[in-house]
Parts: sequence; structure tokens; C-alpha cells
Amino acid sequence: MRVGKKIIAAFSGPSDVSSFDMITHVPTSHTIKQKKSSKREELENLYLNIRKLREGKPAEITLKEAFGAVTANHENDWLLSVEIAELAKKENHSDLIDKVLNHLEKVKTKRPEIAHLIDGGLSLIFGK
Repeated sequence: MRVGKKIIAAFSGPSDVSSFDMITHVPTSHTIKQKKSSKREELENLYLNIRKLREGKPAEITLKEAFGAVTANHENDWLLSVEIAELAKKENHSDLIDKVLNHLEKVKTKRPEIAHLIDGGLSLIFGK
């Protein structure tokens, strides 16, 4: 039974844990984990390295190398390119910023359904 205007939280377990044997309970189903392709693992590694660069930690690659990998192998991924543009702006890499913006324009023409997301991210970075 719902009481109130809206639900702000939900809990998938029993409301009274002490009334149920949850300590020795073994679930009957297991989480299905999707196998990652080598291309997907490479993309996730690029995201990890960009996060390291953002946090000032040592990374395996530079911004330019990351952008080269994105354009060569992950041409439809837009979010990593936006993050690279943000970091390139912070580090005053104007040549890299131009390349990233040109790449993002190509992505917007290929995938017009996400153009507003790219524009929103760039407006946060460049204040346009």
C-alpha cells in the first residue's frame, strides 16, 4: 500500500530481516555477466586513463594518444571525446581541442539523436 505523494526509496529485501533466514540463504539465481569484447575493454581502459589524468594520477597514455585511439577504434563514442576536450581546455592544448571538436561534429552528423548531449557537454566546458 502506498502512502504519501511519491516514493523516494525502495528496498528489495524483507522489511523485518530478523524474521527471515537471510544469513544462510543461498540465492537460486546468479547474476548474468556479459562477456566483454577486446574493443570494449580497450574503451573502458581509455576511460580509466582519462579519469587518472583528471585526478592527476599517472596514466598509461596521454590525451593525444587517447584521442587517437578513440578516433581510430571507437568513432561512435562521444562522451570520452567530450572529456578529452575538457581536459585539453584545462591544459591549453588548442590544437587538440580543434581536432576533438571536428570529430564531435562528425559524430553529431552520424548520430543526430545524441547531438543535444554533445552540445550540452560542450556548453558546460566552453560556456557557449
